[in-house]
Amino acid sequence: MCKRFNTAGLCYREEHYMVDMKGRLEETKALIDRGEYFVINRARQYGKTTMLHLLAENLSADYAVFSISFEGIEDGAYETSEKFCRRLCRLLYRYLVYHTVSGIPDSLKNELRQMQSGKMDMEDLSDFISELCDRSEKPVVLMVDEVDQAGNHKLFLTFLGMLRRKYLLKQSEPTFYSVVLAGVYDIKNMKLKVRTEEEHQYNSPWNIASDYMVDMNFSVADIASMLMEYETDVHTSMDVSAIAELIYDFTSGYPFLVSRLCKIIDEKIPGKESFPDLMSAWTREGVLESVKILLMESNTLFDDMIKKLDDSPILKQALMRILFKGERIPYNKERNYFVHDGMLDMERVLERFVESFTDIYYDADKSFVEENGRRFFLLYLKPIINGVGNFYVEARTRNMRRTDIVIDYRGQQFVCELKIWHGKEYNTRGEDQLMDYLDSYHLTTGYMLSFNFNKNKQIGVRRIQLGEKLLIEAVV
Repeated sequence: MCKRFNTAGLCYREEHYMVDMKGRLEETKALIDRGEYFVINRARQYGKTTMLHLLAENLSADYAVFSISFEGIEDGAYETSEKFCRRLCRLLYRYLVYHTVSGIPDSLKNELRQMQSGKMDMEDLSDFISELCDRSEKPVVLMVDEVDQAGNHKLFLTFLGMLRRKYLLKQSEPTFYSVVLAGVYDIKNMKLKVRTEEEHQYNSPWNIASDYMVDMNFSVADIASMLMEYETDVHTSMDVSAIAELIYDFTSGYPFLVSRLCKIIDEKIPGKESFPDLMSAWTREGVLESVKILLMESNTLFDDMIKKLDDSPILKQALMRILFKGERIPYNKERNYFVHDGMLDMERVLERFVESFTDIYYDADKSFVEENGRRFFLLYLKPIINGVGNFYVEARTRNMRRTDIVIDYRGQQFVCELKIWHGKEYNTRGEDQLMDYLDSYHLTTGYMLSFNFNKNKQIGVRRIQLGEKLLIEAVV
């Protein structure tokens, strides 16, 4: 089988041209050998999944490795502790079925299979992890890809909190020797409520994590090593050093872009009028032509970026002004319209969201809003609290008509209920349930965002005093 350049998911050494990952794998394994817990957080299409795959291979001689992914897990799996724990057991069992994990007794494999359908909670899962790690013949390493898929769910944070507790007690309670999480966002910024009878505080369930400083960008030397392997197979007579440097100049070593340019030069350039063969394609002119094709095409990275811009119309408009109108938009990172004296003004967040949503989606139909309304609010909220605060989603009803968003910002906590308007009686029940939820969090102010399709609705934000509690309700 001939090797090829790959930009569609996981890369395999025997099928694809790849940079030499040996140094990166050694640096990462050194963290695992020390028993560290850490996060590989990099941008999309940055080679995280391939890194985990190669790492699992690299560790198999010394460790019992479980490498799973949260990609594609439906929201229903996060509705209850039982559903989440059973789904996690299914992922672990499935990995044992399709991969060789040395050191794990068959009896544990059978227990995992049975646990997929049994009743269990987070403590049951914790006990099984201890049993698994105690009975394994090798130290057990857990690697989880696509953790962003779960990052907005409280149960996932509870799971991380459980791993953190076991990590701190590892001298007396068997647990994973090392845990590696991979995703776009740094989950160390996410926080979980830690409740005692005396106090209420909020800690990151992943503040035990070590920094992951491995450089995953491709250097000129990395690119050259990949091109040298290709040249050995294909014999184009290219100037490997010059082409590698030119590709780096256009991509800054972003893994996807490097591989994409190489794939275009190899597969799309030859046969064009100015590039009759591979020898003419692997030249400076061929690289420049491939850049033009890349900028005009639709690919997974660009499509994802465009989707993010479509979901963030304010950012999209700002970029249009900068790129196509030549405008300058002053930015002072110390100034935040929604933060005063370090405190988040949640009421103002709702006010501005109402304005933005109404301006852009005033004529949107009901099905569109029901599908996208909550997502737009979360996308609006993220850049406001990014790097300082976090949020998680906690569903309150099985049909998802109401969803509570719990927001943490520098020790402050806000509970905001998002709901579709289904009449005054339904709205009143929602207010009552929100008030009860505030009691459990010892808060006196709650927030509600209603997507209302009543023609006589009053768009805006209003304050409602309900006994000792204050409800700030926004209607769009």
